[in-house]
Amino acid sequence: MYLALFDCKGNRITTYVEGIHKNIPKGAIRISEEDQNLYATNSYILNVQTGKPIKKTPNIPTTEERLSTIRSKRDQLLIQSDKYMLVDYPISKTSQVQWKVYRQELRDFPIKCNPLSPVWPITPPVE
Repeated sequence: MYLALFDCKGNRITTYVEGIHKNIPKGAIRISEEDQNLYATNSYILNVQTGKPIKKTPNIPTTEERLSTIRSKRDQLLIQSDKYMLVDYPISKTSQVQWKVYRQELRDFPIKCNPLSPVWPITPPVE
């Protein structure tokens, strides 16, 4: 038989097995093997009213979290393209202009993009 500890939000903290674990805390709740299998996926929490597992609501990122991810990717793309701005990098003037435009588009991107479905600027061709 399984016993599990849950936090105040119904998230399973740990599970104990009677006969294997000793010193099982008093707050542990008896659960079935079927329920333990659901909790083990970390996709279920305890419904405190029914005592049964319910599927967790998906964690949907906020707009600010999405923009933070976008800014991180943008920063990496800028770092990767830094070399094209070096005075002595072997690149044509035309390509250098394309890279400057691209990098400016990257800088403006978090302000101008739709965080729900960002469409990234197209990387210029590498000579």
